[in-house]
Amino acid sequence: MRFHRTRLLDGDLTPAERDRRERALALAERALAAVEPEAATRRVLDGRADLDGATLFAFGKAAVPMARAAGRAVDLRGGLVVAPEPSTLPGLECFAGGHPDPAPDAARVGDEFLARARSLGQGDVALCLVSGGGSSLLERPRGMDVETLGRAIRTLRERGAAIDELNAVRRACSAIKGGGLARAIAPARVVNVVISDVAPLPPEVVASGPTCPPPRGPGAREVLAHHGVELALPPPASEVLGPIETLVAADSEMARRALPLPDREGYFEGEAHSLGRRLAAEAGAAPWVWGGETTVTVRGSGRGGRNQEVALGALAAGWSEGLLLCLGTDGVDGASDAAGALIDSAAVRAMAARGLDPEAALRANDSTPFFDALGTVLRCGPTGTNVADLILRLP
Repeated sequence: MRFHRTRLLDGDLTPAERDRRERALALAERALAAVEPEAATRRVLDGRADLDGATLFAFGKAAVPMARAAGRAVDLRGGLVVAPEPSTLPGLECFAGGHPDPAPDAARVGDEFLARARSLGQGDVALCLVSGGGSSLLERPRGMDVETLGRAIRTLRERGAAIDELNAVRRACSAIKGGGLARAIAPARVVNVVISDVAPLPPEVVASGPTCPPPRGPGAREVLAHHGVELALPPPASEVLGPIETLVAADSEMARRALPLPDREGYFEGEAHSLGRRLAAEAGAAPWVWGGETTVTVRGSGRGGRNQEVALGALAAGWSEGLLLCLGTDGVDGASDAAGALIDSAAVRAMAARGLDPEAALRANDSTPFFDALGTVLRCGPTGTNVADLILRLP
């Protein structure tokens, strides 16, 4: 996976600025390569003869390459795959789902997964390949239709709800989430292979946990009340599950460990532009890499995403030295075709020369046109993986 470099490396750059941008892009590509889903899945499945004859359930942004790897490592007994794009895999039934909102036919696809799960019995094995994005790609609401649930989740997202809050509501309203698919699979054995986009939260949170026991966290009623969203919740579902094994194939830590940079302690979160402002105010020019995921409270009607808003916030607060690269590892940053953005001294000069106002872009949630005008938007297309977001700083 490579970033489009033409505009990023052309223009009014000093040799040092060009070299620093090239290094930042190479480091980001190295991080993505470390969590490439097919290789990561193959690493945890090779030698697992106990999984021969398993039925496959794959869902999420990385579902297709993960399923491809599973088909090479394990003798599968068929299965189902739902991914963002149409696909064809030998011996597997594939569906295209919707993201970030469920597709109109999500309930039908969810019913297909539940029916296949219920066909398994004692002694059978369900190999479940779970990756970020699965919350919207695989859905079967309880007590409401897909449109009602999708509208509530979209409102929560626009009001700045964090991923664990969104997933709490999804679990409460779904026949699949929060262990629902595992309940349908029981008494068969579940083996989960997870590419996690939710660190530092547990892997059970990924895709709202269709094949895991529900994790501890905020309750759905609490989340809805906190963000002022009205939604009638169905009664709680049964919590009876069969045996479950969960393996993490890739996560943010793996991507960061692949880089020759100090790993900044903890994980970032919170409002995206506020994080950018804090980074601009920090003294010192030490290099680091950091993982996490921010949120954006949507007030405008522009085009952009949370990683670009981190960079915008830093510019608005007077970013002046070093390079900051903000990247969504799935290659899709919010409602845009960008993966993120980078800023440096050359970007600051270009902003001044073009008379661009980062505060105005933040008010409009219009970060992608802003960084297109600067020539520092990051584009690579969907990466096929998802381990949340990365920020790199170089002096």
